[in-house]
Amino acid sequence: MKSSRVQLRRGNEILDRDAAVEWYSGGELYTHPKRIRIDGTWEEVFHYDKKIRENNQQHREIAFSCHIGDNRVYEVVIMCINNQTT
Repeated sequence: MKSSRVQLRRGNEILDRDAAVEWYSGGELYTHPKRIRIDGTWEEVFHYDKKIRENNQQHREIAFSCHIGDNRVYEVVIMCINNQTT
């Protein structure tokens, strides 16, 4: 069973542990962020960079560095945890 959580970060600081993100394709596809909510305001993502980080077989992060203008960059991180029971 796979569970995931979406966080909003700026640098090393976690701003929101359950971030509101509007995805390009919607649903659980996580194609790329289209808009993110920062301090109650929806911000358009103009450019993004995608990275996949794997800590081990049980934990993987998909990180989008989202550029929203005025030299502001936020990171949307999808934390995927694989909970397998044998």
